[in-house]
Amino acid sequence: MMAANEITSWIHRPDVLVAGLLVSVLLLVWLGRRIRQVARSARPDEPLSNLAMIVGLGWSSEAVWELTGRAGFPTSLRLLMFFVLETLLVLAMIRAKRSMREHGHPGRSGRTAWIVATAMAVVAAAISSSLAEGILRLLIPLLVTLAWWDGLVGEAAKRADGASSWRWTPRRFLLWLGAIEPGERDIETVHRERLTQQLTRLEFHRRHGTRWQRRRATGRLARLSLAADDDMIADVRRRVDRSTWFAAPASAADDTVPRRATSIAQAGRARIARARHGRRIRTVRLTHLRPRVPAAQQPRQDERAAHEIDFVIRALRTADPTLGRRRLAALAGTSEAAVRRAIQPTKEPEREPRINGERPELQEVGA
Repeated sequence: MMAANEITSWIHRPDVLVAGLLVSVLLLVWLGRRIRQVARSARPDEPLSNLAMIVGLGWSSEAVWELTGRAGFPTSLRLLMFFVLETLLVLAMIRAKRSMREHGHPGRSGRTAWIVATAMAVVAAAISSSLAEGILRLLIPLLVTLAWWDGLVGEAAKRADGASSWRWTPRRFLLWLGAIEPGERDIETVHRERLTQQLTRLEFHRRHGTRWQRRRATGRLARLSLAADDDMIADVRRRVDRSTWFAAPASAADDTVPRRATSIAQAGRARIARARHGRRIRTVRLTHLRPRVPAAQQPRQDERAAHEIDFVIRALRTADPTLGRRRLAALAGTSEAAVRRAIQPTKEPEREPRINGERPELQEVGA
């Protein structure tokens, strides 16, 4: 009690009041100049984001402090653990900012920041005593991380190499429900498309539905057709006609397209593949076509007589004795066999041999 009275009397001293007033004025001046600098800077949102982050981290650390107190942890351990999640979150944010500056995307550190923020939100909501307090404690870490993420990524984030995308997202869920539509369209375009889809569905039921569906679709189709124009009705007919495209016969244009020629080996491999695909283990034999042998040319008929051909060959040989047989055959227009026959030396008739120097007929006469 004495200490409190002494402190109160010390505070009420004039010199202490003057010093406190001077310090307060200096703090207000510094705070005003700082706010002015932030307002004039190119990015005034960064200091405000840092301030909101400090407040949010303090809120989450208070939740951890209270949770460790309920668990009966000693004070030294509570001092070590009450700020551990906040430290992990700040570390992940710093690494994500460096990855964004170097690679153009937050990388794995950005996902780590969201995981830590979610864990902080769950821990903070676990110690709440009411539903409103639980929702508040759950939202503050997530909103602080979202504000940091928007300031870090914005619209300039690049997708990492090999990045994947979620199959189920809130946007796809809303598209499946029909609450939103892809692209930007005005009200008139959306109304026309919706009316066209309704008419298409009714026309399909009128053509291909049961008797009850046809009777019900006819009345609704007649009523909705009053609000449609000719272009919409033509579009409806074209869409419904496409529903039976597989039942229409193939067009003649498809038959005129020449098929790609395949070799015997390719046809054999395709047949083996079909047999294996059908689990039919059997031997596939290929019969090779017999090669076509072209018909022999008719022998050339020479209208000249043999002695005429020989005369021409001898004349050419006499004019130029250096000509060979092939050249003579080409010039005379005949074969080399005819050239050999024409230029070979003529054999003289064989004379009867003499017997003892006399001819046999003379011996017979003398006898």
